[in-house]
Amino acid sequence: MQKLIDEDFIGKNEFKLFYLQISAILRVYIEEQFQIQAPELTTEEFLEILATDQSLLKNHQKLLRDFLTHCDMVKFAEHQPGKDEIQATFDACKNFISQTARFAQCVVRGA
Repeated sequence: MQKLIDEDFIGKNEFKLFYLQISAILRVYIEEQFQIQAPELTTEEFLEILATDQSLLKNHQKLLRDFLTHCDMVKFAEHQPGKDEIQATFDACKNFISQTARFAQCVVRGA
């Protein structure tokens, strides 16, 4: 995530690149953390798998669905996000990773 900040895509008005990178970060994280092949799937395919997979809590699935849908709007529908939307997207990614990392550790430990 720090590398994404250092790239300063937002300062360069390269919103699409920012959203491509942040969604890739989250998809790779999901693949590594939950063994779901997220990077190779479309958002729709990925969300279909999540609907039947028990690896993520329902609130994490919703957060992820909202996050990916918003990213797709910028990447494919030419949506121009405002600063608040960009910050919310960054925070959602960071929070998802933080929350699910703790959740995965609890599941592994049996807590």
